[in-house]
Amino acid sequence: MQHCDWTAYQLDPFALAEGATVTTGTLVGSALQGPGDPKRCLEVLVKAISNVLANPNQLRFMELSKASATFQQTIGQNEACAMLLRRCGFQDRGHCYQLQRTGLRWGELGRWMSCFHARCMDCLQTYRLIMALLNATPYADLANDLAAKAGFPVRATVPRSSLDAQPAGRPGWLRYESTDVDAGDDAYQMPADDLQACMTVAEEACFGGFTIFRGIAYFREPSGAELKQRLQQVLEASVQCTLYIYEPPAQQPSFQVSPAAASSSCSSQSHVNVGLDEEEAALQEAIRLSMMSD
Repeated sequence: MQHCDWTAYQLDPFALAEGATVTTGTLVGSALQGPGDPKRCLEVLVKAISNVLANPNQLRFMELSKASATFQQTIGQNEACAMLLRRCGFQDRGHCYQLQRTGLRWGELGRWMSCFHARCMDCLQTYRLIMALLNATPYADLANDLAAKAGFPVRATVPRSSLDAQPAGRPGWLRYESTDVDAGDDAYQMPADDLQACMTVAEEACFGGFTIFRGIAYFREPSGAELKQRLQQVLEASVQCTLYIYEPPAQQPSFQVSPAAASSSCSSQSHVNVGLDEEEAALQEAIRLSMMSD
């Protein structure tokens, strides 16, 4: 991939792009008002774009089959979302959508990404796309530009030692301040008002931990031991996030003696003691007889 000058693109979602008859912002608004589950439609669209960004040389991510149940239940029912997909560079081939040979249309992608924060109920989708761009080095400047437009801070991070932990007040749990791991790769999310409830959910679902950011707990699926290998310290003071890691405590082996076994043991000990008493008495008698014979 070659570095691009993203300042050449018009990233205002409410500006009419050359040759377009509707703005990107209007399309996103229509997609959110569409049939079925609009949020799920946008999630599938986000996933399709993120897959291309993360795997630019894998052909299997360049096509979306219209026959798949996921597609039919989401983008297939939402024309505005399908138009966003086409405007980002996926061409309708009848049985599938296929990415054009020249790749994604970055100007269009930038416009609908930058309007998510204003349109959606939450900014999770914006964050995921920005992080996907940020992880693709040639597009880091675009990620920062979109983050600024969306009002969502991109987290500058550095690796962190797993030893920089504090007890979290519950067996098996550790707390890392200003730390995150696998940002955007959320297995589940819930309000973080009740920390103990979040920990219970993680333990029962076998999650390795969760990050609390802006009052929401974002759960991570890998084990706690695995997550500790790639901790990232968040450098911006304005980004307040706390990571909780869970590793099940090692269970101490317990040895319980059944009543029958205990009774048998006591009985055996009793027999041993009786045997020793008899031997001692026989020895004393032998000594007495020996002295009399003298």
